[in-house]
Amino acid sequence: WAILLPATCLGGFGGMLAYQSGMIAGLAHVDDADEGSASAAMSFALQLGIGLGVAVGAAVQDLVSPPLDAGLHAAFWVTIAFGAFMILAILFGLRHAAMAELPLRRYIHFGRLVHRAATKS
Repeated sequence: WAILLPATCLGGFGGMLAYQSGMIAGLAHVDDADEGSASAAMSFALQLGIGLGVAVGAAVQDLVSPPLDAGLHAAFWVTIAFGAFMILAILFGLRHAAMAELPLRRYIHFGRLVHRAATKS
């Protein structure tokens, strides 16, 4: 529990930050009329990536499976490598979005509701 609970909390918090950052960066240049479709496509890609990650981890674990511990360790390190690659991709994507000088408040959901309400009155 001493290792599993903090790692799970950290993973959940990091996943939340990655999801929100990815949505902000992914919807940055999308017109308001197309935001629903773009958001659905991004959510689909997220679910596809999760499924692919689980499948790759299970395949690696199965390839090394004679000792169960070795297979689990190999799957763990492969998923860590994919995670590190994704962190680099996220950092590059956020840097690209930051260079575009986008007004960030417009893409935060609560801020957008306030922004749209303010512009209609």
